[in-house]
Amino acid sequence: MEKISLEIKKKRLLFIYPGGLGDVLLLIPTLELIRRSQPDLSIDLLLEKRAVRPVEELFKESENLGFIHKIKSFDFKSKSFLLFLPYLIWQVQNYDLVIATGRSILSALLLWFSAAPERIGFKSNWSKLLLSKAVDFREKEYFAKSLLQLAEPLLKKDTCLEKEPSLPTLVFSEQTFRKVAQKEIFLALGLDSSQFCLIHPGVSQISLQKQIYKSPSVDYWVELIRKLILEQKEKVLLVGGKEEEKLILNIKQKVLNSNEFQSSSLELAQKLLTLKNLKIIDLVYLIKKSKCLICTDSGP
Repeated sequence: MEKISLEIKKKRLLFIYPGGLGDVLLLIPTLELIRRSQPDLSIDLLLEKRAVRPVEELFKESENLGFIHKIKSFDFKSKSFLLFLPYLIWQVQNYDLVIATGRSILSALLLWFSAAPERIGFKSNWSKLLLSKAVDFREKEYFAKSLLQLAEPLLKKDTCLEKEPSLPTLVFSEQTFRKVAQKEIFLALGLDSSQFCLIHPGVSQISLQKQIYKSPSVDYWVELIRKLILEQKEKVLLVGGKEEEKLILNIKQKVLNSNEFQSSSLELAQKLLTLKNLKIIDLVYLIKKSKCLICTDSGP
């Protein structure tokens, strides 16, 4: 594939990637690969509104993604999408390169409306007309590895994509984790000095809106927690956001109302802890600290 020359002046690149936090994390290997190949390239992201806050927090705290210049947002799933379409088109203007991760006609049109000299995306029925460069989408591969193909036109000639790492990695300093560990909520629960099993029972709001329920029943979680505490002698920490508050409270009440817990000492009840409304960096710290993480496939 013909390579793009970016050596005349500093160029601006926009990545358009509608999706949640998990989707954006899969883009990390591609962002790092482009950064290594084109260190002077200014990179912006246009993300779905719901992903912007956690992505900004993670990227700001990380040691390997501080090079992202700006993160923009748009509510791609809004019912008033067409009403705000002119604003979306304005968001993608004034870039030298625009890359989109989607394969729909809307994604190809958005690239075309950007008027960028270089418009890169995956091959589709519309790519020849609307894109300046189209790359193959490898449907059977790990999605993060498929996304690496989008970087191909920007890479140096001696770069071999097959040898590039595709596992998303976020690097945080020990100082960052020490700072998180000193928060009152963690000190009060004694989490800095003890191990625990971390459980996040929730699913995404989009899954619920589409009536796709991937989380097991409350009774399943209750039985799992009972076995971890009573049989495995583990401490269990239930976590979630605002959407999971009622679910977590329901699970906790059912566990504590079971016969074993009602007839036991306070020490047993203290093995079940709950935290809610955590920042994403807090959750990263808890995952690192925990013995194991048990969660659902939260996407639709």
